[in-house]
Amino acid sequence: MSEHNLSDETRAKLKKISTASIATALYKRGLRNQ
Repeated sequence: MSEHNLSDETRAKLKKISTASIATALYKRGLRNQ
């Protein structure tokens, strides 16, 4: 697994939204292998 570096700002934003919201956003953008 490759290492991904997220800024503190990005990490804080991700903590505020649910996993389902992220999954739905990715699904709408074509990432359907969840």
